Amino acid sequence: MRAICYLSAMRLKNNLLDWLRRPARLVALLLFAALLLFSMLFARSSPLGLRRPRSELGAMIFLLYALVFVANIWQGLQTGASFYSMADVHFLFPAPLSPRRVLLYGLLRQAGSSLLIGFFLLYQYSWLHSLYGVWPDWLAAILIGYGLCIFCAQLTAMALYSLTSKSERARLAAKAALLFLCALAALCLLPALFYGQAGGLAAAAERLDGLLFSFFPVAGWLKGAVSGYMSGSFWQQAGFLLLFAAYVAALCLLITRLQPDFYEDVLLAAENSRSAITAKKEGRIQESLPRHIRLGKTGISRGTGAGVFYYKQRLEDRRSRFFMLDTLSVFFLVFNWGMTLFQRENGPIPLLIFSTYLQLFSTGGGRWARELLLPYVYLLPEPAAVKLFHICRESLLRAAVEAVILHLPAGLILGLSPAQMLGCIAFRMGFALLFLAGNILIERVLGGIHNRTVLMMLYFLILLLFCIPGVLLAVLLYAAFENLVLSLAVSFLFNAAVSALIAFLCRDMLSYAELNQL
Repeated sequence: MRAICYLSAMRLKNNLLDWLRRPARLVALLLFAALLLFSMLFARSSPLGLRRPRSELGAMIFLLYALVFVANIWQGLQTGASFYSMADVHFLFPAPLSPRRVLLYGLLRQAGSSLLIGFFLLYQYSWLHSLYGVWPDWLAAILIGYGLCIFCAQLTAMALYSLTSKSERARLAAKAALLFLCALAALCLLPALFYGQAGGLAAAAERLDGLLFSFFPVAGWLKGAVSGYMSGSFWQQAGFLLLFAAYVAALCLLITRLQPDFYEDVLLAAENSRSAITAKKEGRIQESLPRHIRLGKTGISRGTGAGVFYYKQRLEDRRSRFFMLDTLSVFFLVFNWGMTLFQRENGPIPLLIFSTYLQLFSTGGGRWARELLLPYVYLLPEPAAVKLFHICRESLLRAAVEAVILHLPAGLILGLSPAQMLGCIAFRMGFALLFLAGNILIERVLGGIHNRTVLMMLYFLILLLFCIPGVLLAVLLYAAFENLVLSLAVSFLFNAAVSALIAFLCRDMLSYAELNQL
């Protein structure tokens, strides 16, 4: 045990020294801390009579925890889950230590990492404080619950993968049981939606925040504990936390007693994690692919010249089983629809603001960025602007499909006219073009920087600066003419023109492979 304590202390010490020796990380940390402080200091709470019902907050907490819990277990059943790095695999596993102590070390290490994963929740304080009266200690409780949910999901995935790794039938049974649990929860929610259109949403929120869904495994328990803290109920907190602790203890006992040689089951996951980290350090893009790929029809057989890149990317989408939308995009769509339901009396403005805010995080390097790492796009004897357009076609199509899928149901919820729906779709497409152009500019100017901290900091700063003119233009036009469609259309035209100019100025990035350090 002394060896594990020494290892943990030295790891913490080395991490602190690594931060001190890299000024860029300190600058990024100070910037993020300043943004967090700014959002908390300038948050304004709505009057008590204008706040949203507390049940909506509990429902959102439960849905967030449940989505994280189910998604992590599903991913773990397919690719395995591991708390360990390759250094642990090489040095800790062969050490003369009992598997229980090694598992305890992994649990403690993963608990800290899980809290860091939920750091983005702190930046949601402003609107949570305004709409629901959330205080900093409440937000801290939500963050801790989120971290514990991820931790327990990964522990559950590790246990299930260890028990089902030797049998494909057992893995399919575990997936079926997980889907059955989700379907059962959905069936329990359906009766609340039949109280009528006016009260259906409020009834569903109360049902999700009620006692029944508090017994949903892990997600419901942690939501119940967080709700108990916010309401000041000590016994509610203690009861659900004891249930959670008993579940974690049972999983640990299951892993160590039934699968004492669990080392072999985490090797593949540790190798995958190491490969992803190495790819990031070297500036490469590594795509997550399913274990079994169904080739279907082989060969591209469509397109000429640079247009082949578009059909090649569509083929890669089909084989990756992402089709047009990946998991992150679907999550953001569902989250936007939920916010639209909760805010439908305020019109489309909150939806446009919130969806654009989330679009900032969901818009990243698509398949066009992967083409820059291959030599073929540079060897093709066509104009650079034409090649740049064709390798971005897949990202443009995906953005258009996402905009239509988001705003058609949202428009029906808000009761918008067809012209207003088209305006909202155009507004989102304008920012999709702008963010894509911003990514092209970043790749052109900063493509040689492999420091992920510096790159992400500059990425968000540049995209935020790009957002300001289009948003201000839409706000000023709406204030002057009170015509939503006109302001959204002009904002789209402005963002599209700026995006085209940026892409045209950066077209030479496909003329010289050295710009991307191949």
